[in-house]
Amino acid sequence: MRLEVLKSIKGTFALRLRDAVQTISSDFHKNWIPLGVMALLLTFSFFTVLIGFHHTQGITDAYYQSVVNQLEAISELKKSELVQWRKERLENAKALQMNPVLAKAAERLLLHRNDETARQTVEKWLHLNFRAYGEYDSITLFDASGRPVVTTSHQEVPTSATFRDMLLAENTSHGVRFLDLFKDEHDGQIYCAVAYAIFDRAHGGAAIGYVALPMLAETYIFPLIRKWPASSETGGTIIVRQEGRVVRILSSMRLIDNAAMSVTMPLERLDMVPVKAALGQHGIVRGVDSQGIPVVAALTTLPDHSWSMVTKIALSEVEDAMNERIRAIALLVFGLSISMLLGSMGIWKLHRFIVTKNALEAQNRLHRSEEQFRGLIETMAQGLVQITPAGAIIYSNGHFLNMLDRTYEEVIGQDIALHMADVRMREKLCAWEGAPNGDDSEFEVAWLNSKGVKVFSLVTPVFQLGPNGAAVEKWLLILDTTRRKHLESQLLQSQKLEAIGQLAAGIAHEINTPAQYVGNNVQFIKSAFENILAVCGRVREFLQTASAQPPTVSDLEAMAAFMIEHDIDYLEAEVPGAIAQTLEGVERISTIVRSVKQFAHPGAAVMAPADLNESMRSTATVSRNEWKYVSELDLDLDPDLPLVVCMIGEINQVVLNLIINAAH
Repeated sequence: MRLEVLKSIKGTFALRLRDAVQTISSDFHKNWIPLGVMALLLTFSFFTVLIGFHHTQGITDAYYQSVVNQLEAISELKKSELVQWRKERLENAKALQMNPVLAKAAERLLLHRNDETARQTVEKWLHLNFRAYGEYDSITLFDASGRPVVTTSHQEVPTSATFRDMLLAENTSHGVRFLDLFKDEHDGQIYCAVAYAIFDRAHGGAAIGYVALPMLAETYIFPLIRKWPASSETGGTIIVRQEGRVVRILSSMRLIDNAAMSVTMPLERLDMVPVKAALGQHGIVRGVDSQGIPVVAALTTLPDHSWSMVTKIALSEVEDAMNERIRAIALLVFGLSISMLLGSMGIWKLHRFIVTKNALEAQNRLHRSEEQFRGLIETMAQGLVQITPAGAIIYSNGHFLNMLDRTYEEVIGQDIALHMADVRMREKLCAWEGAPNGDDSEFEVAWLNSKGVKVFSLVTPVFQLGPNGAAVEKWLLILDTTRRKHLESQLLQSQKLEAIGQLAAGIAHEINTPAQYVGNNVQFIKSAFENILAVCGRVREFLQTASAQPPTVSDLEAMAAFMIEHDIDYLEAEVPGAIAQTLEGVERISTIVRSVKQFAHPGAAVMAPADLNESMRSTATVSRNEWKYVSELDLDLDPDLPLVVCMIGEINQVVLNLIINAAH
C-alpha cells in the first residue's frame, strides 16, 4: 500500500510524459513490437519444454525424499508413543506396589490363605485400582507357583506356561517388570503385562507371590501400532522380534488378518526388511516384506525392549505417485506451450486494436488520473503529511487530521514535533540526507491527539526527487497502528493461554500422580481411624468395668489381644507416614496450581518490577511433564536477585518456548 501511494504521488508527471511519448512513437513501433513479442513467446515455449523434461528427475527425487521424510517422522512418532505407553503402564504398577495397605494385606493373605479380612482388603484395593486405571483386562494376585489367588476378572486369568515362566522369572527383583507379548494357549489371544513380586519380609525376604496387570494386545497396543497418520493404501507399521534363527512378527498388520505372532521369517532372508530390523539395522532401507512385496521402510529399535519396529510403504505406491506427478508436469508443459503459441497469434490482432485506441484514451486517462489522485489523497486509509526541511507541516490529508482529532487550521504551519509524544523522533522524520524511500526507512511514532491520548503509527518517509536526483519534496506516509497494538497485546495473552492448553494434559498428569497416592493414603487413614475408634470404645468399656471391680489377668490379656487384632502397633508406625505423604501430595498439587495461575496471569501492559526467580520456578513447574522424561532441569537462581523491571508475561512465554524446544 505504501509503494502504491508513492506511485500515486509521482503519477501525474510520469503519466503526462508517457502519454506524449506513446502518441508520437506508436506508428514507429506498431510493426516490430508484436513481432518481437511473438518471437519471445515462441522462444520461451521451446525452453519451457526443455526445462520441464530436464527437471523431471529432480522432481522425482524430491518426491521420494518427501516419502522418506514422512516414513522417518511416522517412525519417530510411533516410537515415542510406544515408549510413553510402556512408561505409563510401569508407573501404574509402581503406584499399586507402593500402596502400603494393599502390600500388607497381600503379604498376610499369601502367608495365611484363610485370612478373610486380608482377602477382602486385597479384593477391595484391586477392584478400586482396576476401575481407576481402566486399561487392563484384570489385576490379579498370584501365589509363588503362579496360581491366581485374588483377581478382578470374571473370566479365567491367562495362565499359560509362557506367562507363568515370565511371571516367576527374576523372583528376586523388587522392581516392576514388563512381561513381553505372549500367546495364551487357552483362548489363542495375545497378551502382555506388567507385574511385581511380593516378598515375605518377616522370614528371609523370599518371593511369596506376584501382582500382575495383563492387557489384551489387540485392544490396548495393536491399534496404536496399526494407526497410520497419513493417507496411504499400503503404509503400515509392525513390531518384530528375533527368536533364535527366525524373526517373528509380533503385532497385527494393517492389511493382513491374524498376522500377530503367526508370521515368521528365517534369519537368512536378508532381503526382508523385518529381518534387517531384527538384526539391528536403522534408518531407511529397501527390501521386501513378509509377503515378498518390494517396500521402502524406516527401521528402528525400541529402548528397553527386544522389539524392532518397521514403518513401511509399498514401492509401487511411491512409484505410481511419482509417475502421476510426471504426467501432470508433462501436461502442464504441453498446455503452456500451446497457450503461448495461441497467445502469440492473438497478440498481433490485439496490438492493432490497441494502437487505434491509445491516442483517444491517453487524454481520458490523464484526466481520470488527476481526479483519482485528488480523491486518493483525501480518502486513503492512511495519513499523508508534507513537511519542509525545517519540520513545518505544509499539507495534511483528512485521515491524519482525524487521527489527531484536529482541524486543518490547527495543524498547517506548525512544527511536527508539537504533535509527537516523543520529540526525539523529530530528527529522524525531518532528515533529508540520502533521500531514502521504501520500507527500509519505516519508523514507529506515537502522536498525541487533542485529548492528550497516544495514537500509535508506522511512518514511512517518501521523497519526490528532482531531475538531478536530489529530494525536492518530503511526504510522510502514516499508518495508524493503535488497534493493531491492542490486538497484539490480546494475541500475546491468547498465545500464553494456548500454551497452557497444550500443556494441560501434562499438568493433569502431574496433578494425578500426587492425587492418586493422597487418595490411597486417605483411604488407609480412614481404615486406621475405624480400628482406633474400635479400640477406644473397648478401652472405655474396660475402664467402666474396672471402676466397679478390679480387672483380672484374663481381662488384661483380652484387652491386649483386642489391640493386637486391630493392628494398633502397625497403625502407630504407619499412620504418621501416611499423613506426611498426604500433606506432601497436597503441597505438590498446590504448587502446580499456583504455578499455572501465575503463568496464565495476563500481566501488565507496561514494564513493571517482577520476581524473575519465582517466574522461572513457575514456568519450570508448568512445563515439567514436557521435559521430565527426557532431561533434568536445574534452576541456578540467585536468591539475592532484586525485582527486575520487565514485561514478565512475555519473558514467561519466551522461557516456556525455550524449555519445550530444548526438551523436544
